[in-house]
Amino acid sequence: MAPLEQVSMRAQDRGPAQVKTLGANVEES
Repeated sequence: MAPLEQVSMRAQDRGPAQVKTLGANVEES
């Protein structure tokens, strides 16, 4: 169970980062 929980936590951390990157790209373009 622990490994799965860690993966989900990492996915949540990556999510916002990707959204910020996409948002910056949209603003630049």
